[in-house]
Amino acid sequence: MTAHPSHVDDGASPVPDAVTARATRKLRAMYVDPTYFPKAEEFEARLGSFAFEHPRAVRAARQSVSRLFEVLVAGFSEHDRDEVAAVFFKDDPTSSGQVGERHPALPALHDLLRHGNVRELMTAFFNATFFKDSPLTVEVAAGGDRRAA
Repeated sequence: MTAHPSHVDDGASPVPDAVTARATRKLRAMYVDPTYFPKAEEFEARLGSFAFEHPRAVRAARQSVSRLFEVLVAGFSEHDRDEVAAVFFKDDPTSSGQVGERHPALPALHDLLRHGNVRELMTAFFNATFFKDSPLTVEVAAGGDRRAA
C-alpha cells in the first residue's frame, strides 16, 4: 500500500508555503473577530444536539471506540482485555459524558458500545486516548510519559 503524499515524511511540505501562509492569515483573522467564539459555541451546541442520538453519529462513535479498543489490546498484549477496557472509564463528575469506572470493565465496555450515546462514547474515546491516568492509553503507546496512578 502506498502512503498518501501528505503522509510521506520526506522533509518537504506537501502544501506550498504560500498556501500555508494564506490559510494562517485567514485563521488569525477569524480568531480575532469578536463574533467568532460566540458563533462557534452556538454552532457546536447545535451540532452536539443534532448528533447526540443521530444513527450515523452513534455508529461512527461506536466504531471508533471499538477500533480503539482493538488497537490498545494489540498494543498492550501483555495486559488482559479487562485491564485495557478499564482505560475507557473514569470517575470524574466534573467531566461531561463520564459514566464512571466499572468493574469488570469489559462487560461495561460492551454495554457502552450497545447503549451509549455519542457524548458517552466520545468521552470513553477521549479517556482511552489520553485523559485516563493509566499506562494503557494511546498517549503512552505513542511514547508519552504518563505514569500509572
